[in-house]
Amino acid sequence: MVTLTYKNRTTLLQDGQSVLDTLLERGEPIPHACKQGICQSCVLKATEGEVPTAAQVGLKTTQKAQNYFLSCLCKPTQDLTLLDCDDLGMKATAYVVATKQLTPSIYAVWLEIEGDFTYKAGQYINLTRPCDQLTRSYSIAGVQTSSPAKIELHIKVFEGGEMSNWLSSGLVGISRQISVRGPMGNCFYLPEFKEKNMLLLGYGTGLAPLYGILQDALNQGHKGTIHLYHWGASSDDLYYRNEISALIKEHPNVVYKTGLEVMEERGEKRSSMSKELEQSLSGDACALIKEDLSGLKDWKIFLCGSEAKVNKARRVFYLAGADLSDIYADAFFTWQTAEAIEKVS
Repeated sequence: MVTLTYKNRTTLLQDGQSVLDTLLERGEPIPHACKQGICQSCVLKATEGEVPTAAQVGLKTTQKAQNYFLSCLCKPTQDLTLLDCDDLGMKATAYVVATKQLTPSIYAVWLEIEGDFTYKAGQYINLTRPCDQLTRSYSIAGVQTSSPAKIELHIKVFEGGEMSNWLSSGLVGISRQISVRGPMGNCFYLPEFKEKNMLLLGYGTGLAPLYGILQDALNQGHKGTIHLYHWGASSDDLYYRNEISALIKEHPNVVYKTGLEVMEERGEKRSSMSKELEQSLSGDACALIKEDLSGLKDWKIFLCGSEAKVNKARRVFYLAGADLSDIYADAFFTWQTAEAIEKVS
């Protein structure tokens, strides 16, 4: 029988049971969401013992080398000793200080974080609601460097979505206190990108990290060309058009297009677009962008949106000449995705 040691307490694992389920059963508040290895909310680190390779799928090489693993996928065959999850990365307390409805289903939410918390626009953070340990991941859309710092998030509100409805309710201050852990992800701007051309493609609220990356690049005096494309299932998914247009007026090296505008350039007038055509936009993004751009070798490419769309775009742009090491992705997971996986598994 395999034993699990966590916080100096040893527990026997039942055959076929995951590390996450074992710790939850004994009352440990381990952050988690999908239990499918997609959201990576339940990452833990082993200080002793060998972690199964299957429990590290999707993690970076540097994380694997340090014995990080996804506890929801981990069914060890030998004893493991784990680091307290509170000691993983930075943890802080934050408060919702403002909300703004951008479209019928998309909200901007601003968090004020207590103490020191170092992060970059484009990375993502895990938010945990103190009352029930509900955890969700959101990308950082922008950073205000005032003290205390404020983080901007863009949140898609789903029917029945517990966290999205809670964050966007309009209540602020102490009633909307939340725990923050992170930051995570490698989807952010670096100074060495300054001379490179950049392609930013976001689906829906996948615009959030790209909006932060764009601001960061312009603030650092980016010299290459930046092409920002924002796609959506319909026009309701396209937001911040006025804000981005105003931002790039002083920067002629930035090209900004929505999916609707790309279709209009190809002869489809907005007034004659059917709902079916609008809803087909996300599927056509990669092909239409390839027509817009001549070759992607040496470009820095940032892809943000649902996992399926990001994976497709990564493949298409790689085949179009981009180097995989130049493609940075932030694939979104939603609770609805987990429920769909669970129904067919």
